[in-house]
Amino acid sequence: MQSNTETFKILSTENDTYFPVIDVRQAPEASLRATNYNYEMIGSKKLNAMGLFGNSIKIGIVDSGCIQGVYRYKNFTAERDTDLNGHGSHVTSILLDIAAAATYYMAKAMDVTGGGTKKQVIEAIRWLRAERVNLVNCSFGFNKGVDVLDLLALIRECEAEGMIFVCAAGNDGGTPLFPSLESNVFCVGAVDKDMVVTDFSNKGLEVDLVAPGKDILGLSLKGFVLMSGTSQATPHVTGMLALFMEKSGLRDFLQVYSFITQNSVMDLGVRGADGSYGHGLIQPTFGGVPVVEPKK
Repeated sequence: MQSNTETFKILSTENDTYFPVIDVRQAPEASLRATNYNYEMIGSKKLNAMGLFGNSIKIGIVDSGCIQGVYRYKNFTAERDTDLNGHGSHVTSILLDIAAAATYYMAKAMDVTGGGTKKQVIEAIRWLRAERVNLVNCSFGFNKGVDVLDLLALIRECEAEGMIFVCAAGNDGGTPLFPSLESNVFCVGAVDKDMVVTDFSNKGLEVDLVAPGKDILGLSLKGFVLMSGTSQATPHVTGMLALFMEKSGLRDFLQVYSFITQNSVMDLGVRGADGSYGHGLIQPTFGGVPVVEPKK
């Protein structure tokens, strides 16, 4: 990266939750002109060209708010409604680049510090449950040691009602964070432009899928910035699931999970599912042939 780019961290360990983000940098002009490698890698533009944009799919986002327009917006923090952190805006911009026609519900549960409380997350998910969203993007993780049994019970109730949770594995070099480590959610790790799992991406048998998460271009408070983290990988999966659900009509987690992990992945790493790449890189396949060839 250029030496004059701004670099800082978004990480809060004082709250119950934090954003799995490595760094944020102002995007150099070359990045703004270049093709976004991430969308080419997952094949989302090919699905858009087929007329798939997430119509009829309702997506909930638990984050720091956003500066882009969404259908519904509810604030569960003590600060004003807008995004004061930038993380939620970046996540939302990735989703909009993949599934522009989905209906979005922003639940602001994290504040300017990049953290939030368990109570705020619970209230956010309860609201999304009442709105009957299909997918919930969770680009956050809980600090280890926080008692999450009541939140886990709520998530399981929501899952039983048809909500699908897509969760960031985390970036602390260890095992996946809650809620990504739970069963019946999509646990998402991150790969770079060469389809290699990043050093920061948490690893373990809980990982289900990987998606681009290194130097992802998106809209934030200072215009277009590059962010890295499993936070950025997660909305790639959420958006792709929205396109798949639009095309297939499937809404049940087990049906969606089974089809995606068996038919809509590029196997990376060792053959079969593994603790670094899960089942592989999410992307559509046409007649069993992936739309993007693996790197040699």
